[in-house]
Amino acid sequence: MSQSASPLVSIVMPTYNGKKYMAEAIQSCFDQTYPHWELVIVDDASTDDSPEHIARYVAMDDRIRSIRHEANKKLPGALNTGVRNMKGAYYTWLSDDDLLRPNALDFMVNYMETHPDVDLMFTDYSEIDTEGKPIRRITVGDPQELGIHNVIGVCHLRRKEVFDKVGYYAEDLFLAEDLDIWVRSMIQCKIMPVHEDLFLYRQHPRSLTSTQQKRVYPLHAEILRRHLPQMYWMTPEKTAYAYLRLAKRAFRFRDYGRTLQYIATAIRYSPTFVVTKSFKKALTPPDVAQVHPS
Repeated sequence: MSQSASPLVSIVMPTYNGKKYMAEAIQSCFDQTYPHWELVIVDDASTDDSPEHIARYVAMDDRIRSIRHEANKKLPGALNTGVRNMKGAYYTWLSDDDLLRPNALDFMVNYMETHPDVDLMFTDYSEIDTEGKPIRRITVGDPQELGIHNVIGVCHLRRKEVFDKVGYYAEDLFLAEDLDIWVRSMIQCKIMPVHEDLFLYRQHPRSLTSTQQKRVYPLHAEILRRHLPQMYWMTPEKTAYAYLRLAKRAFRFRDYGRTLQYIATAIRYSPTFVVTKSFKKALTPPDVAQVHPS
């Protein structure tokens, strides 16, 4: 790709007391084979010495800028600050504990430049542990499964204009802001999965806690409530299945009121699907059910 055809990529890095792995995350930006990037670090009112660490990186490379919140705005607020201050033609974001593979930006920019009809692309990635050792590779799914679950994952590149079409991250949907903006993007844009492993996602104790997980499924239900009429890919059967999945998660947390509510909604959308799925599960022998869980 020639210098003139090398658009700037804006990488937004939100952080809150995230100095532990930050050096590795930033180094993964330095290691990119594609040099035309900027890193916008948004310090979401850290209470440790993260600002001093960030200042050293800003002084090290003029491609790095930082913005500090005086009050904590949580992840969607920090991402929005980064988006509003980005200069690039393309946008992605990188957590302070994750890593881009060296060819990530090169591959994604080349894909987007050769597929001008695509607004947003997302790729496979690998999970690593606290020491950076591989756990497993994640193959991303079909975007038409959005609404049932989040198939896009953590590695993506989108054109800046997507935000003009769909708006910013919903700050009232913290913990589900990603699914919400993917759904809105799917409604108005062309999204493509690419099965290339370009990202390392770190699993560690700061990942979603069980308390946070308990807050996620009502937010997914709220996303369906807001957007379902425009989600053209959601058939009645898919919608029923989505609500049955929500019911299962609510039941797991002994949230019986929402469990019944979600089951009732599933029946309303496709009673045949709900009954068929229930009978199929009831008639499955226990040993088969263990090998092939529904």
